[in-house]
Amino acid sequence: MLIIILNFCLIYTSSQYNNFLDTEIGKKIYVDMDGVLANFDDYYFRNGRHSFIYEEFRQEVMDNKLFENLPKMVNMDELIDSVRAIASKHDYEIEILSSVHTLYDDQYTESCRQKRKWLVKNGMGDLKTNFVKGRTEKGTYGSDGDILIDDQLTCVHYFNENGGVGIGHKNVIDTLTLLQKVIADRKLQEVRLAS
Repeated sequence: MLIIILNFCLIYTSSQYNNFLDTEIGKKIYVDMDGVLANFDDYYFRNGRHSFIYEEFRQEVMDNKLFENLPKMVNMDELIDSVRAIASKHDYEIEILSSVHTLYDDQYTESCRQKRKWLVKNGMGDLKTNFVKGRTEKGTYGSDGDILIDDQLTCVHYFNENGGVGIGHKNVIDTLTLLQKVIADRKLQEVRLAS
């Protein structure tokens, strides 16, 4: 039996230490907001708007509370309820990982406030939030054992490059199927490494 002695004089067997690491570090399922939970495209491109013009976007955020007023995606409740159940069953934490699409500090702050308010209004105020200024920053959250559900394949790519597993969200059924497969594959890998 291997015994590990840590700096603060606690003694753990190797299995106890592994359980401690799993509890302290925890595996995460990150869920994107825009395009997964909130219907950004339908709301933003309403009234004949066909392209993304940054000045218009900034005005929508700063003056019209864009992120606060987004409608829910179709089947959003089914998705988040199912992700919660899967996460609970397999000891994953769920966190929000969302881009606010700006480099300006005032817009970043306002966007974060609006997105938090949207989460509370839609029953997800209990989830930890991680907001980044641009999509590429999502990759920094990718680490071994963590999963990202995101509709933007560039975000999935950056997340995967850093060791996580990204799931490209297209619809609820496919996303939940892939999520369960990723977790099952991960558990199988852990069993193989342990034997």
